[in-house]
Amino acid sequence: MLRPSFLIPFALVTPYLFIGPVGVTVFEALLITAFIVIILLKGSFTIKPIIITYAILLFFGFSIAVINAETNFGIPAKFGDLKIFYWLLLAISGFHFGYRNGHDIGEIGQSRIFKLTLVALGLFVASYPFLSDEVRLLVMRNYYHPDIASEKLGRVYSARFPGLGVNANTFAFMTLIAYYIALATAFNRRISWIYPMLGLVIIAVTGSRTVFALAILLAGNILLFSRVSLKSKVILLSLPAFMVGIFLVYLFTTDSGQELQENIVIIERLMALTENRSEFEADPLLSRITLWQMGIERVKLSPIAGIAASPTSSDLSIVDYCCPHNEFIAYWMFTGFLGLLAFVVLIGGLIIKNRSYPKGYFWIGLYFALCFQMFFDAAFQATRFVPLMFLVIGLNLRELDTYRTERKRFLQAGYLT
Repeated sequence: MLRPSFLIPFALVTPYLFIGPVGVTVFEALLITAFIVIILLKGSFTIKPIIITYAILLFFGFSIAVINAETNFGIPAKFGDLKIFYWLLLAISGFHFGYRNGHDIGEIGQSRIFKLTLVALGLFVASYPFLSDEVRLLVMRNYYHPDIASEKLGRVYSARFPGLGVNANTFAFMTLIAYYIALATAFNRRISWIYPMLGLVIIAVTGSRTVFALAILLAGNILLFSRVSLKSKVILLSLPAFMVGIFLVYLFTTDSGQELQENIVIIERLMALTENRSEFEADPLLSRITLWQMGIERVKLSPIAGIAASPTSSDLSIVDYCCPHNEFIAYWMFTGFLGLLAFVVLIGGLIIKNRSYPKGYFWIGLYFALCFQMFFDAAFQATRFVPLMFLVIGLNLRELDTYRTERKRFLQAGYLT
């Protein structure tokens, strides 16, 4: 049951369990419970040096930042700081199941549960802008605490899909992983193009400009570097290109298409980048740069040790500032140089490991996309994203180890030179 072909799609749609004020996803609870049972029964689990290095750097970076915050900045340590243990447990358990139950990407993309989840989620998200407020609330209530104030549910009533239990941008990036797997499988003619197209629809309705651009770039990555012949690439792309072309003609040349545009959030958000703004409207990129500058100012207070997050979130105080919309700056702020180094070692190390692998272009593309997402928004700060990403990393490292083992065996047998 706990195979990547089930876990990856389930991570997108998993409901929540609430115990008092605390909420965890069924995905997290299932993963950790199974992981603990495996340790109790077998007394061991799978881990790799790059994961150990990451965990040690992040743990000590976080711990030092908590001590520094209380000692020098009057920010008291709090019970929530223990979340680092839960966070690392999710990372290690996700990696374990990805590595030990390693699947080929094509096997995941071809699995029935993966395809059914993409279809069901795609149809729901595509219809979301046209649903009544009552129906939206009925479904989305399963992803919010039962006692949440009604004024905090405002995004549920927007045409922009708000994500299932995480914010829209993070949910879009989680969907990007499934889309990328479906796209690679479709390029190898193992599933229909309808599945990556549905993934792209989900990303479009969430309205994340960054992730939508990444979806296009990742498609270009596969197109350029996959070992499919040029003739096959042209044939493979002809049908989806034709479908997209027909849709765009309909969208921009018919009255009903013009009305439909109002409900496709990504079109409005992309066009907003090119429109002239009044003096009262902020440029999205300049707004991001301003947030980054504020984050760097907080980093300057303690660039080595870092300062743990303040319980009071405020843009009026540098110490209380919390949201730079750049995850590298955020981890530098809250976990110091060691925390920042943890992510640099993890992502940089994974990119280097895949450089000499014939299928490495797929994984390198994904890790560069992750860097891009972290640079302009956030990913790992959503707890639910952690086990999903480390599960995918586990798949990658298992694939690399399998390739090296087979290559070594062939070399020893004299088949390769």
